[in-house]
Amino acid sequence: MASNFDGLARMIVQNVGGRDNVAGLTFGNGCLIFDLKDDGRANTAVMESIGGISEVRKQPGKYIVGVEGPAKEIYEAVCERGQIVGNAEGSSRASDKSSGAGSIVLRYLVGVIVAFVVAWFAMGAFSPDSAAGVRLGIGACAAVVASVLSYFLFGDRKKAHSEKTAEKEARTIISHDIGAPLAGTLIALEEIPDEAFASGLLGKGLGIVPSEGKLYAPCDGEISTFFPTGHAIGIASSGGADLLMHVGLGTVALNGDGFKPKMKQGDTCRKGDLLLEFDIKKIEKEGLSPVTPLIITNSDAFSEVKVASKEQVQMGEDVLMLRK
Repeated sequence: MASNFDGLARMIVQNVGGRDNVAGLTFGNGCLIFDLKDDGRANTAVMESIGGISEVRKQPGKYIVGVEGPAKEIYEAVCERGQIVGNAEGSSRASDKSSGAGSIVLRYLVGVIVAFVVAWFAMGAFSPDSAAGVRLGIGACAAVVASVLSYFLFGDRKKAHSEKTAEKEARTIISHDIGAPLAGTLIALEEIPDEAFASGLLGKGLGIVPSEGKLYAPCDGEISTFFPTGHAIGIASSGGADLLMHVGLGTVALNGDGFKPKMKQGDTCRKGDLLLEFDIKKIEKEGLSPVTPLIITNSDAFSEVKVASKEQVQMGEDVLMLRK
């Protein structure tokens, strides 16, 4: 479900080095407190430039990000969008899991004992030969014990394997093509005149110098982020890609002036839907670049992110080809 802080959450996760670099996370006093596996992977310079972040501090074993807004809600958005189990709930989950495993073991042990006693007396009582009855009772008990142990040792394992297989199949995306969100001139990622984008820190993608001030949905999906200023939009595509479109560079400074949103955060969009109208001349008049980066912020989920080899593009033309 989309949150008001999805866009901020995605950028925070990206710039602490990705979810794989997070060993733990909690919050307090208006801050997110990360335990990072390697704080050298965190990009503090980019983090400090993100709107909604008030400060970044490093302490021994801690990477502290001050946020402008409700820390708990931002923490929850970071956990959800980054698929991070925060410390605030991790211990209780671990405790529940341990308790659950213990109760399962206890139930099976009680079942084995009861089965043994019942089988022993039942088979002994119906056999005229007490020795034969004992042997039958032992055999029956052995069968019961073997059955229970087989389920205990292999049943849950098979179930877990089936669940993992189903989960893997659900996540599998063979290919996914992304269209141009606007018409204009396509430029390579490294040619974008902004280090945060050009370096690939926010993900793989490209830039487009727009020829008209209209931004369209490049794919089907849900609008996960629509900044109040209108200059940046995120889409969680139906094909599993997380997209960020940033209209112009440094345009957050315009505070929404010259931007007219046509949809809102949480809306479902179809490829080609008009998302935003913006004033290219106003952007340039303020001394800002209208170059619009199109970034796959979860590009590490794909084995290949291929950029179309063309210079001029029309809205809707496939410009990014994603492969698992």
